[in-house]
Amino acid sequence: GELIVEGKRISSRARGGGYFFVKGGVPGVSAYAPPRGAEYSSQSILVAINDGKVNSALTRRAHAKESTYRSLVGVDRAGSVYIFATGRKCIVTISEMISYGQRFKLREAILPDAASSVDYKLSDGESEVSMKAIPGPLKQVMRIEEPKSYILGQLRR
Repeated sequence: GELIVEGKRISSRARGGGYFFVKGGVPGVSAYAPPRGAEYSSQSILVAINDGKVNSALTRRAHAKESTYRSLVGVDRAGSVYIFATGRKCIVTISEMISYGQRFKLREAILPDAASSVDYKLSDGESEVSMKAIPGPLKQVMRIEEPKSYILGQLRR
């Protein structure tokens, strides 16, 4: 999907999907498009929650019922951004991941990665948690591409 880095479009928009973006140093999530002037943006083809409503068309798809590693990025009405990601010992369906996000009353949410693509490292300066569904060297052997973009920023608890 579409990728914007330092205000420049690096790749083209895919049909449908939602966005995680940063504009003016403030992160956000949109089910439609990144706002004009976004410095950074990464498109996901899977919109989980739009205006507080679950994307039921997505949850009915066959792949949505598969349990695998998943991640969800969402924003609540106050503008707080939430990042949810399964760990190495946790696999879930799309509905389960969305249900967890609903507990936090998310207004918009996307599912950026799943299965072998889940690759994250979260740090708040004091502690860190990370997970790769498949370690880098093994991805090379299996011919699985590394993620094209990473989300960086100051996190707080």
